[in-house]
Amino acid sequence: MSFGYTRRVILQCLIRHYFFYATNALDYKTTDVVYITLALQNMVLWKKITIGVLAAFALLLAAGFAGVVWLWPSTSDMCADTLIGESPSPNGKLKAVLFQTDCGATTDFNSHVAIMPINSSLSDDTPGFFGNKSFFAADTNHGQAPAGKSRGPEVRLRWGSDTILEIAYHDLARVIRAEKTSKGVSIDYHTFH
Repeated sequence: MSFGYTRRVILQCLIRHYFFYATNALDYKTTDVVYITLALQNMVLWKKITIGVLAAFALLLAAGFAGVVWLWPSTSDMCADTLIGESPSPNGKLKAVLFQTDCGATTDFNSHVAIMPINSSLSDDTPGFFGNKSFFAADTNHGQAPAGKSRGPEVRLRWGSDTILEIAYHDLARVIRAEKTSKGVSIDYHTFH
């Protein structure tokens, strides 16, 4: 029995009751009371079902939102850095670090460069740490550039002085980030074929 049918039954019973009762053509029928009672019970049942469905939907929505909020911080830990090579500065205070940041199957192989103090190391305790600190990042442009040791594009590092670092990369590599300075060191970029 649908909600519209229930309202129609109640309306018919009330009209019939009013018409016959007001004109005294018929006495008030017991069957009308039964119909109205059943119809009202049916309306209460549909109301309970509707409220239950809405409450379940709200609960699922809240649980989904809570799951996203709970899982969101863990997505940054899905990337891992792998050291490819290091090149110390001539004065021995800094080093250029070549590494790969791997964020899974949906990302291309890449190469990053960062400058850091000579006594620092790529730490397993902080996955993805250097990916945000690199001043240079490039990928193979979907395989167009030849891959280096890390399957990312080959990158060559050479210190010109304590304050100048030269970076060479394949001309088909896609450069994602290439800053001119980092930690007081000027960066000169060159391509090779």
